Amino acid sequence: MLFLREDTVVTVMIGPFLDSTDGVTAEIALTIDQGDVHLSKNGGAFENKNEATACTHDAEHNGWYTCPLDATDTNTAGVLILAVNEAGALPVWVEFMIMPQQVWDSLFSTDKLQVHAAEITDGLITAAAIADAAIDIATFAADVGTTAVAANAIAKAVGLSLVAYNLDHLCFQATATADMTTELADNTILSRIIASGHTSNFVPSTDALHALMTDVDAILEDTGTTLDGIVDSILLDTAVIGALGAGLTAIPWNATWDAEIQSEVNDALVALNLDHLCAVATAAADMTTELVDNSILSRALGAGDTSTFVPSTDSLHAAGVDLDAVLLDTGTTLDDLLDAITAAKIADAVWDEVLTGHIVAGTTGYALTQAAVEAPAVGAIAFTYTLTDSATGLPIADCLVWACTDSAGANKVTSAYTDDSGQVVLYLDAGTYYLFRKKSGYSFTNPDTETVA
Repeated sequence: MLFLREDTVVTVMIGPFLDSTDGVTAEIALTIDQGDVHLSKNGGAFENKNEATACTHDAEHNGWYTCPLDATDTNTAGVLILAVNEAGALPVWVEFMIMPQQVWDSLFSTDKLQVHAAEITDGLITAAAIADAAIDIATFAADVGTTAVAANAIAKAVGLSLVAYNLDHLCFQATATADMTTELADNTILSRIIASGHTSNFVPSTDALHALMTDVDAILEDTGTTLDGIVDSILLDTAVIGALGAGLTAIPWNATWDAEIQSEVNDALVALNLDHLCAVATAAADMTTELVDNSILSRALGAGDTSTFVPSTDSLHAAGVDLDAVLLDTGTTLDDLLDAITAAKIADAVWDEVLTGHIVAGTTGYALTQAAVEAPAVGAIAFTYTLTDSATGLPIADCLVWACTDSAGANKVTSAYTDDSGQVVLYLDAGTYYLFRKKSGYSFTNPDTETVA
């Protein structure tokens, strides 16, 4: 049994549809319309499915069909039976469980079941169900938002835990103000901070942090100074920075500093001749003063040495303009050279193909014919194969046909598409071939064995 979400559009897979005569052969061309699909909702009478789309055969799984259902088809929680009794095939039925959306989402998506809310509403959680001093949920719910919550069992339970660990003494008065041994256990965090882990001899009037801090000045006075005097001596050395930092003055940024920094940067660019990359060079006809030997630019322009570089003849622009002139020294031009190369390459290599019609001459070159592209010749025999619809007898056009030397289809030798007459010409040698056919909307029994002679 499959689970479906209530009031939800879904497409289900039904099948397999097998031949009613032998019970084995898959039926792949059935017409299963809306009226052929019957639904029984949670024990109710069968009726046609509401969604109008016909079922479609799945070409990848013989005998199985996809069946769309809409929200009306899945609007009743409980068992849903889908049944199809199509002529020529054995009856097929599928059982589904239609689940409420929240339940389905809890099982198969990210929602959570809300059963806890129902249990509280129904009074299933009671004091007896939890413990002797448990919570009365109804009383607690009525107390929420009022001062009565303080007297609730939850507050009492938390309070007991705080008392057990003496945590109530952090803010409320301790049981023994002069003795911390009853409040702090040895080696707790607080006892370690206050007295190295043991507070049995702790006296608040003398050992508290406040009491200790009040004596800092007295300790310093034994050294002949005070805390204020130490701070003054460290931070306010009047001989250096003046009283209260009066000797410190702000230094604002100004235009003079801008000019000085720009001047220094400019000097560095000039020293490396980098100013000549965009500005006019000092010697237009001599690059030895601009480029150091073996720099990146000198290697790109003159193999590392530009002492003999002449811009009017050696620049890339000048060299490119003279390309035809260089070819003229050989008695030809660039166009002539390309024509000669092209003619030499194709003269012998493709002439046989031109004669057989696989390559045709055009106004700007040569092109493969459609036959040569779709069905490359692998043999000397032109084998014509015709493909028609077994039900209507009409030709099947634009169907891919490929020939293999084995029934498993592992060794493919050629392929092509059928024309409007359902025919395709395959160039093969004499022998037995296995033909495979494929086109959307058709289910062929592959392979078809053919003998070429």
